[in-house]
Amino acid sequence: MFAARKPKTFMELVVEALDDLTMQILLICAAVSLVINFLFEDPTYAWIEPAAILAAVSACTLVAAGNDYQKEKQFIELNKVADDKKKITVIRDGEEC
Repeated sequence: MFAARKPKTFMELVVEALDDLTMQILLICAAVSLVINFLFEDPTYAWIEPAAILAAVSACTLVAAGNDYQKEKQFIELNKVADDKKKITVIRDGEEC
């Protein structure tokens, strides 16, 4: 029987979610927006748009990582149930094994 693989931690799943090209593009857009806004706009309000982009990226990343984490837990439980059903009892040399 195969050894069960170690489940990924929540932080590993967050990093995996941030590895998405769309999220990386949005992070770059937030950085560019921050620089442009501070150079050409009123610095009092220059942080609002980049903060909104970062909030959206954070929300999407956390939701994706949370969903993946739940799937990992459900997969582990499903494998435990499947492994329990594979066990059978046989009689060898008059003894149950």
